[in-house]
Amino acid sequence: MLGPKASALCIRHRSEQCRSVSTCWLNSPQNGGISRSEAGSLAIEGRKDRDSDGAAFTRLPLINNGEDRMALSNIERFDEITGEVFAKLYLNFPVPCLLRAADYVASSTVFNEHLGADVPSKEAEFFFACIRWLEGAGYITAKAENGFYVAEVVLTSKGLEVLRAMPSSLQGKASIGERLGDTAAKGGKEIARMLVSEALALGTRIVGQQVGLVV
Repeated sequence: MLGPKASALCIRHRSEQCRSVSTCWLNSPQNGGISRSEAGSLAIEGRKDRDSDGAAFTRLPLINNGEDRMALSNIERFDEITGEVFAKLYLNFPVPCLLRAADYVASSTVFNEHLGADVPSKEAEFFFACIRWLEGAGYITAKAENGFYVAEVVLTSKGLEVLRAMPSSLQGKASIGERLGDTAAKGGKEIARMLVSEALALGTRIVGQQVGLVV
C-alpha cells in the first residue's frame, strides 16, 4: 500500500506527480500505476493495491531498470519532437507545413556504403514514427513521406481544439499552442514536455467524451 507521501507513475499523464492519479481512468483494474519505490523491481502482475487517496488500482509488471529508463527516454524524446511539431503547426495553421527530419533531430542521415548514398538515420526514423503516431491518433494529417521529410502536414480539428485550450491547471490566459510556440522559441524542453503531456491528456478526455466515457 502506498504511503501518504508516495508518488505514483500515472501512465496516462506520464508523470510521477500526477495530481489526478486517484481519478485517472487508467488507474483501474484493467490498467494501473506503479509506486516510484518499486521502480527497480518487478511488480506482481494483476496485484490489487490502493494509492494514498484510497483509490483502487492494479499494478502493471515492470521491465528491468535499463529498459525502463530507455522507455522513459523515448517518451521524453517523443514529447520534445511533438512539442516542436505542434508549435509549428499551430503557428502556421491552417497553412500545411513541410516537416524535415533534419529540423527535429541532430543527425537525420547516415551514409550507406552499399547504396553509395545517404539514408535516414535511426533518429530520423524515430521522428517519422512520432509523426505517424500523431496522425494515427487524429491530431494531424499528412500527404506524403519520403524518408527525409513529411509534406502537407496540418492540424486536424481535434489537434486544433487541444492546442487552443487553456486548461485551468496552467496559469495565465495563453493557450497550450501559444505556450508551445513561445517555449519552442526559447528552447524550454522541460516545459514543452509538460505542455505536450497536458495536450495529450486533454485529447484523451475529448475522445472519452465523444464515446460516452467518463474521464
